[in-house]
Amino acid sequence: GIVRSIGASIRDLFSFNMNMFLERLEVLLYLKNDPYDIYDELIHFSKQEKLEWYFMFQLSNYSVHSKNISYNKINYHALIKSMGDYGKIGLLPGFEALSKIKTLKLEKNRWEAIVNRPLEMCLSHFFDINLPDLYNNFDKLEIKEDFSMAFVDVPGFRAGTCSSFLFYDINFERISPLVIHPPAVNSYAFEDYSYFEMKKTLENLKNNVKQVNGTLSVVFKNSDFKDSQKDGKILDLIKMINENE
Repeated sequence: GIVRSIGASIRDLFSFNMNMFLERLEVLLYLKNDPYDIYDELIHFSKQEKLEWYFMFQLSNYSVHSKNISYNKINYHALIKSMGDYGKIGLLPGFEALSKIKTLKLEKNRWEAIVNRPLEMCLSHFFDINLPDLYNNFDKLEIKEDFSMAFVDVPGFRAGTCSSFLFYDINFERISPLVIHPPAVNSYAFEDYSYFEMKKTLENLKNNVKQVNGTLSVVFKNSDFKDSQKDGKILDLIKMINENE
């Protein structure tokens, strides 16, 4: 939006972040492609490597914690629907939706109005999940799959397993129909890793998962592919993960 773009540009100027200011200006003037619009590249890569992507989109109200693209943008709607042709799509609940079922239901309704089919999967990119409340809310809203069971800043299996399982609510001693898919790592955990460290960590995870016939999934964000030099390394890592799977 124009207000947020102007505000961010002023912030860049006052903080003397001229590279970011100039990049933003070039994108707004259509002199440069949006560095966060990485979907065509990922689709091309996935066709080459026969990868299965899960694309998650946020549709929250703007707030201190949730600063996604406006859920009213027509181009954003078109992107969400188009990604359904190349992989499975789901919802990134906003920060407020993690604790309030009313907000979660609102975002779910927005998603379903855009896609015209029931929402089946979610991922909390905050990884700040309040158990069992969040999973019970997913269950009440008939959301079938979750990918949030990951550590924030270290690689490894937060659930203690690399295989999908049904959520068990110990408070009511009942098995929920909600399926938990535990990621091996999210990209936040690699913020301070070198490329060599990332590669060795993922190789170890892959070997361990392979021994028990589990599933190795990794959560990435748009900004992981923003830098072209870093982008190539990330794609190489993804290719390595996918080999002989």
